[in-house]
Amino acid sequence: MRHFLFSLALWLPFAALAQSPSGLTTQNAVVEFDSRKSDPNSDLEFMYAINDPEGHSFLRSSSSTQGTILGCISNGRIVYEDDFHAEGNWIKLTISEEMVDSVCGENPRTIRNLEYEISRKKISGYIHKSRLKRMSSLHPILASKKAISKQITFYKFDSVSLEVGTQKFHRQNHKVIKQDQINYLVDGHHVWGMDGGLPTFETRTFQIQVGTQPVEIRHEDFAPFYQIKSDRWEMFADDFGGLYLFADGSDGAGGYTVVYTIMNGTITSVSARISYFA
Repeated sequence: MRHFLFSLALWLPFAALAQSPSGLTTQNAVVEFDSRKSDPNSDLEFMYAINDPEGHSFLRSSSSTQGTILGCISNGRIVYEDDFHAEGNWIKLTISEEMVDSVCGENPRTIRNLEYEISRKKISGYIHKSRLKRMSSLHPILASKKAISKQITFYKFDSVSLEVGTQKFHRQNHKVIKQDQINYLVDGHHVWGMDGGLPTFETRTFQIQVGTQPVEIRHEDFAPFYQIKSDRWEMFADDFGGLYLFADGSDGAGGYTVVYTIMNGTITSVSARISYFA
């Protein structure tokens, strides 16, 4: 089990609303499963999103507004509890340099914040704790879902639709490299969802649509996530228009969580970590 440091009291109570700030209905959708928002054993309790009225938060050299600005972290970037610690009203972050922009206010880049693939170069700095919001305190968007077939599940999160299709993993269709006695690389990527060995099934299709607009998704942003639990996708909304798709996968031991951040109809972040409960 991953060792975690502590839980910060950054949670803000959520009063049920007819609509979330993003305009998505949170009460009137058909409910076929419950959010894990209140589940103390959910990885959502240890994951945080940058949430700032300006659309980005300044990363400073010291715990003061007088500290030198080292860069900006865009809204929707995901940080984990073992990436930071509290110092009064400030949070000291140690994160991948890829998460930090040198120019503030531009449309955020799409980044991959994957535990096995993140940059080895780290940067440390401070943000005010009010700019960090626990994932479990975001607004849950209730969902309806139906199985189109044995391999395809369709979700409707109010105006957002998601279709996830899986199929049996066929080794001959991939470039497989054995790293050691039990671990492999598949198509150049770590095999998410396995505690050694090759996966038994993979994600074949992954399609998101916001309103009438399809969201562009690169194959490499979903292909490495094997053993995905296609019946357990969830969606949350923040106060500034950001949407977060959350799921997990496992072969029974190699558990992980993955979060897709969607801002203005574009995926701006794909984050994945080994589960805190693996």
